[in-house]
Amino acid sequence: MRSSATSPIANFDSATGMLRPRTHEDWPLVPFSGGTGICPGRHLVLLLTSNMMARLIEGRNLELTSHRLLDSEPMPALLNNYALRFKMHS
Repeated sequence: MRSSATSPIANFDSATGMLRPRTHEDWPLVPFSGGTGICPGRHLVLLLTSNMMARLIEGRNLELTSHRLLDSEPMPALLNNYALRFKMHS
């Protein structure tokens, strides 16, 4: 629940409060969370972004350059998808 009782920046439309260092006493701010404030376009954004990425790489080959993954080995349980890097070939 967004409340100025739990966070002094809860009712402001500004990123400045989110840029300061956080402490364990701070309540988490989760934009587009569940509940009454859920974003109605959350599925549409993912669909459009996925389709845009598919069109950008269509007809090209991607080479994974950040990790060595083999088809003969299982996928690592803790693979960080944000650390994956690719090289695109025409």
